[in-house]
Amino acid sequence: MAAILVATYNAQANADTITISNVVIVAGDLCIVTTATDAGSSIHATDGIDFGSDLDAFSPVPNAQAFLTNEANAQIHDARLSAGTEDIVIHLTAKAQNICGVAVFRNVFDPVNGNIRVQVNESSPTTLVIAEVAIGDIVVDTLRTPDSSITIGADQTAIFDLSAGGEHGGSSTQSGADGNIMTWSFSGTNAVAYACCRIPTLPDNEHLSFYRTTVNTLLRM
Repeated sequence: MAAILVATYNAQANADTITISNVVIVAGDLCIVTTATDAGSSIHATDGIDFGSDLDAFSPVPNAQAFLTNEANAQIHDARLSAGTEDIVIHLTAKAQNICGVAVFRNVFDPVNGNIRVQVNESSPTTLVIAEVAIGDIVVDTLRTPDSSITIGADQTAIFDLSAGGEHGGSSTQSGADGNIMTWSFSGTNAVAYACCRIPTLPDNEHLSFYRTTVNTLLRM
C-alpha cells in the first residue's frame, strides 16, 4: 500500500491570518501544515488552524517546532480531518511576512515524535542535511532564513519555496526511496530555523495480512 502525496498548497501574505483555499480531503488522509514565519510570529495558541467549521483542528507535531529568537520560526502541525473541500485558515500571533503550506498524504500513519528538529544559528550555513529517519518513511520539513536565496535538494518535492520581505521560506517532502536525506543550500551567512518530522507508511499488501494477524494476536493476549 504505497504512500501517496495527494496534493500541496501554499500561500504567503503580510498578515496575521493566512487562508489556503479549497483543500480537498478524503477520509483517512493526513493533512500537514508547515509554516515559515517572521521571528515575531507563530501559530496562535488559542485560535490555531481551522478547516472550514472545524476550528483549531490541528496539533503541533512534537519536536517539529523551531524558534530562533529575533530571527525566524518554523513549525509543523498535523490533523486527520473529516472528508470535504474546505479552506484552511492559519491564525498567527503577529502581522508579518508569513509563509504557509499544506501537504495531504494518503496511506500513512501519524507523524512520529522523534528528535528530528534542528535549530541552526551558524555564521556561514551552506548545506543542511537531515538523515535521522527510517528507510521507507516520508519526511516533511520547513525552514525560514534571512538568506537572499535557497536551493532545494534535487530529490525533494517543494511544498513552498518563496521569498517574503527580503527573507526566504522553504518546505518540502521526500519519500524513503530517495534516501531520507533532506538538503537545502543557502547563498549567504544567516541564521536558519529548521524543523522536520518523519511519517511512517502503512505496510504494503505483501505484509498487511501478517501485520493484521500479529496485531490481533497481541490484542487478544
